[in-house]
Amino acid sequence: MKMKFAAVLGAVIVVCALCSCDAIRSRFFRNEPGEAAPPAAEESVPVPIISELETTVRLVQGNAELVRSNERIPLENGAALFAGDTVITGDLASLEITFSSMANIRLLPDSELEIGVVRSIAGEEETVREAELRLSRGALLAKVEKLSLGDEFLVGTPNAVSRVRGTRFLLTYEGAAAAPADRDRGAMTTLAVDQGNVALLPGSGRLQTLFSQRDSDPVSAAVLDRAFSMAPGAGTGEELRIGGGIGNARIAADRESLAAADAAYDTLFREASNAGGIPPDTFETRTLIEAALQRYKAVPLGDAAGELLGLMGYLNDPGGEVSKIPAALPGEFFPSYRERRVYPRQEKKQEPPPNPYPAVVWDAKISDTALSDSISRVGTILLAMDSDGRVYGVDDLGNVLWTYGENSAAMTGLDTSVAVTGETDLTILDGSTGTPRGQWNFDSWAALPRSKAVPVPDGVAMATPRGVAICRQENAQMLREIPVAGGIVSPLVLAGRELVGINGAGSVVIMDVAAGSIRLEVPSRLGTDVLSPRYMDGTIYASNRSGLIIAVDIDSGRILWERTIPQGIRIEPELDASRLYLWASDKTLIRIVSADGSDAGLPVSGVESAPLLSQGRLYWGSAGGTLVTADPATGRILKSNAVPGASSVRPLMVGGNLYIGTDNGRMIKMGAEYL
Repeated sequence: MKMKFAAVLGAVIVVCALCSCDAIRSRFFRNEPGEAAPPAAEESVPVPIISELETTVRLVQGNAELVRSNERIPLENGAALFAGDTVITGDLASLEITFSSMANIRLLPDSELEIGVVRSIAGEEETVREAELRLSRGALLAKVEKLSLGDEFLVGTPNAVSRVRGTRFLLTYEGAAAAPADRDRGAMTTLAVDQGNVALLPGSGRLQTLFSQRDSDPVSAAVLDRAFSMAPGAGTGEELRIGGGIGNARIAADRESLAAADAAYDTLFREASNAGGIPPDTFETRTLIEAALQRYKAVPLGDAAGELLGLMGYLNDPGGEVSKIPAALPGEFFPSYRERRVYPRQEKKQEPPPNPYPAVVWDAKISDTALSDSISRVGTILLAMDSDGRVYGVDDLGNVLWTYGENSAAMTGLDTSVAVTGETDLTILDGSTGTPRGQWNFDSWAALPRSKAVPVPDGVAMATPRGVAICRQENAQMLREIPVAGGIVSPLVLAGRELVGINGAGSVVIMDVAAGSIRLEVPSRLGTDVLSPRYMDGTIYASNRSGLIIAVDIDSGRILWERTIPQGIRIEPELDASRLYLWASDKTLIRIVSADGSDAGLPVSGVESAPLLSQGRLYWGSAGGTLVTADPATGRILKSNAVPGASSVRPLMVGGNLYIGTDNGRMIKMGAEYL
């Protein structure tokens, strides 16, 4: 609600706290015209008087009907309208509706208009007027006087909602229909402005819910207000269209744009609900809304809309005398109106085109090259890196919020920041903006093997040719080093409060982070071409690309078993309490028993990307752009979902949804119900 209405409503809330809340609330929204709300428990609390805004039909021309309580009634001049009424005009019909002195509208032929809220709220110092209408089909012309700050005049259609502050405009809505050249045309809202400015929000899902609930739900009202503050609009001599694409491709693009807008409103609603009903006004939320609405731009007025705006001369000014203008539209208007319509009146009920990717929530092109590092995140922001070493911060709608650098080797999402390993330094980025917070230069020696930084209790740890460097997560300032003979040649892993890595001699090195010293060195045959160790339940699993894998007891340093995979291993394994899952160089998935290294089943072939183990399921990319869900115990494929690109990195599971990166530079969000 706007500020002044909120002040009046606040008085009612105070009254609710002092006496029977349910009774007052029901009377506040359902009182008879002229009836005051119940008296307050204390005389010092002002009580608003709520009444229906006087809404009257006049200048009826042709066959028009009123639908009230499922009864159809022929409309005549002077008929009063109330909230919940629906007005329908026939092919050769038109009429004018006055909303007290607030606004006048002319409903054109073959139109249907629902009266939502029409009321006046008289407070101690001022009166607030509200009107909410819904145009289900057809067209209307409107003249709205310059409104006071607390007044509201909104008109919705099935795929948009407009807010008016004082203007003259045309609003039309046409459902999906047969179009020229035997192609279909999607549903379309058109806003054309004769004078002033009108804001128009696109949306067919969450937006419609916000619009229908704004009168009863303060959070919906606040979110709608915030969205309107960033809404596209049209000014004098302009028009703005929502939808109306011709052909399956454009219809699908319109549908995706509406879905993106609704998803942005939905995110704003959730954040407002979590913040006590106040939508956050942050850079992130503004970027989210603006990105979803950026495709909607006003254009110069077209001929068809311009001709209809020419009928403004037949519409009275709000509060004006009806005798000052002709009582009816000219007779020749009606046949010409029908002939001028580009599309036939009969709507064609069309099935949506088959969706080739039903499991895909969104698909965002973020790079021109393949994504090459695993998907990660910092807070609510997703992280990806491409084969050129650029790091991307992406929101949960697939919008790229920031891009950092080139030639990066690895990145790690921390609590509020991102650690990026480059050619010459470790850089800490702000997770929200991608701006550098600090750098640690390698001082003429490379951090080999240019591996991921690992968060530790008091900072972030990095493998170096001298051992391990520990830097601050906030700004990359060096805190201390743990010297290791031969340096650390593998990525590090945190095992409880200890760090584990492989040194230049192939030994497994277990380090005490707090003490800054080595606790154990376990000699092995791993060599230097090693992968990141893994740790679970007191056991370290270390492997190399040649296929050797060993299990080491972290307390004693005893090697429990070792095993060689002849094909070689591409990436560090996934693991659970019972098994290790190895992606072999021949693109097979090999499962071994974690207790003794024996086979845990037959190999699974056709695994085209690094597998992810999450929530008791395995996920990997298969040939032809397919994402596979499999049972870890049996290797049996449970589901296969088509995706627009071949998976190129290990996915990320967040909140039941799966995020994957592809070889054509796309990030894809997959819905939990399909996984």
